[in-house]
Amino acid sequence: MRLLFDQNLSPRLRKALRDMYPDSLHVRDVVLESADDSVVWAFAKRHGYTIVSKDVDFRHLGFTYGPPPKIVWIRRGNCPTREVERLLRERYDDLRSFYDDEYGAVLALLQKRPWRIAKLMSAASHPASQRGPIRSQRTPPSLAGLDMSGRVGRKEYDRRLAKLQDRLREVSLAYRAQGHKAVIVFEGWDAAGKGGTIRRMSWPLDPRGLKVWPIAAPTPEEQGQHYLYRFWKRLPRPGQMVIFDRSWYGRVLVERVEGFATDAEWQRAYAEINEFERMLADDGIRVVKMFLHITRQEQLARFRARFKDPLKQWKLSAEDFRNRARYPDYVAAIEEMFQKTSTVAQPWTVIPGNDKKSGRLAAIGAVVDRLAEGIDMAPPRLDPAFAKKAKKLLGL
Repeated sequence: MRLLFDQNLSPRLRKALRDMYPDSLHVRDVVLESADDSVVWAFAKRHGYTIVSKDVDFRHLGFTYGPPPKIVWIRRGNCPTREVERLLRERYDDLRSFYDDEYGAVLALLQKRPWRIAKLMSAASHPASQRGPIRSQRTPPSLAGLDMSGRVGRKEYDRRLAKLQDRLREVSLAYRAQGHKAVIVFEGWDAAGKGGTIRRMSWPLDPRGLKVWPIAAPTPEEQGQHYLYRFWKRLPRPGQMVIFDRSWYGRVLVERVEGFATDAEWQRAYAEINEFERMLADDGIRVVKMFLHITRQEQLARFRARFKDPLKQWKLSAEDFRNRARYPDYVAAIEEMFQKTSTVAQPWTVIPGNDKKSGRLAAIGAVVDRLAEGIDMAPPRLDPAFAKKAKKLLGL
């Protein structure tokens, strides 16, 4: 890329960009200082330079002088840095220049700290396909040999659960105050305890900071889209945690085993999922992946208990029994899923769930530990002016 710097750029930014793109020029290198914008426009267009400017007037020259050259337009204020970074990472070739309906190609990099543009453009010059490979865990988890003997008594369970819920509340508050985002994926066998674990995570939290998405069969509209489409729509906003009760891993589990996806579709899904999760992480979303495992005998016992309880019969379906009949096929699919998608950055955590209480504690504890890594857990301070006024109104 060859850049043409407008004279309104700071020396610091020009130097950083020139270090990355040595063929770049300053406007003063090629035209007189008194030359108007149309001369700059014509030079860039003729010689294939990308204009880097803070001047919005460049956007309107296309009406007079025809389609513009590419422009990197730097302005303060409107677009969050992370959004710009996401666009550059995901669609560098398409969105290095953003085509609007009026006149041509303009990429708006709207920054509060313009010197970070150099860093963003450096990252953008290395598309996802050229980044380093996604590294798998050397020893991914496995269902084989998992210790299923754990047991917890009621008093111990209540005590530990209360502590974990308090920690989870602190994490949620920190995420909300600092604008962090998290995606928590729950996969596992039917009747493994996913719903019960999610309920106990939800109870202590402000619903504004948590959203639970139970994932069922795709709608007719979603069936006509890429399978990741419906998950893109459900990603968290800043300050929010999102729980997926089943997830995009359905492509390599139920859709694979039941034949809803072709061999080519589910086989390429491993790479698609890994790249999808890396994109989420690059965008500042912390991804936590939990798999709840129970033995086949325990699953049968829970199915029987559900069938006998009128308040739980709704949880049983013909699909549960069909899945159970193909247990070996699901085991093979799960093990391959661990092998190919348990990465160093986004590992799977497998929870032994034969004992519901110990399974819940282990799952919630693992989620809390992962979400709290590197996060400032200190409660947010009140605005001093508000605190002073509140004390006066409250007579404190």
